[in-house]
Amino acid sequence: MLLYCVVELEKLQELGKAYPWERPHHCPRCRSRRLWGHGTVLRYVNLCSVGIYLKRYQCQECQSVHTIWPSTHLGGGMYDQETIRRSLTFRLEHGHYAHHIAPRETQHYWYTNLRRQFQKQSITFTALELLEYVVKTSTLLISRCLSIRLNRYEGEPPYLNYSLSKNSSA
Repeated sequence: MLLYCVVELEKLQELGKAYPWERPHHCPRCRSRRLWGHGTVLRYVNLCSVGIYLKRYQCQECQSVHTIWPSTHLGGGMYDQETIRRSLTFRLEHGHYAHHIAPRETQHYWYTNLRRQFQKQSITFTALELLEYVVKTSTLLISRCLSIRLNRYEGEPPYLNYSLSKNSSA
């Protein structure tokens, strides 16, 4: 699951893992206050020339791991909101994708997910209604992940409960 906070990307690049992240107040999944630091993860975004380290937290109640993303990159993607908005606006106005903004496959992903989310709100819609929605809404949530999924391992642990050595007798 993703959490968002206001982050200065230049400062984040400069400080790396030492960036002072704001700790979330509760788990967005189960609302528990038992969130523990779970290290950092390297991610690449289109506004930075190198990768950035994002802070992760793990909930001790539901065991879900949450990554804190900059608020400009909603959806946990590599592209910021304004790039997505420009791409969708271009697609809706011209009828094809702008190859100078992002790869065609990425833009198609944004467009199909926008249509999918819009279909949940309205049965029929036109390209003009989609364009009006893209221009007016402040936050575009372009993601295929519409439900929370938790993958738990229910079987035996993937490691031995004892160690093997050359000197052990059988």
